[in-house]
Amino acid sequence: MRMDDRCGVPQVHVAGPLDVHTATEFTQLLRHLGEAAGHRACYDLTAVEIGDDAGRTALRTFVRDAAEYGGRVVPPGPEPTG
Repeated sequence: MRMDDRCGVPQVHVAGPLDVHTATEFTQLLRHLGEAAGHRACYDLTAVEIGDDAGRTALRTFVRDAAEYGGRVVPPGPEPTG
């Protein structure tokens, strides 16, 4: 995870697996960063790898919460099939 503010709003870049083992930490950390950034951050999640239902649920919850506070989320790409 890294942060920058080159575009005038804080940008948070997140990478790695999002699953039952990381979902709680993901949610808590991004909520804390959102509060610190005044919620109007851009969250780049394109490098996040969704591993299971817990990861999908954490992602949906975070996207909903970020939008509610004016944040912008760039979600992960489509999940691989097969």
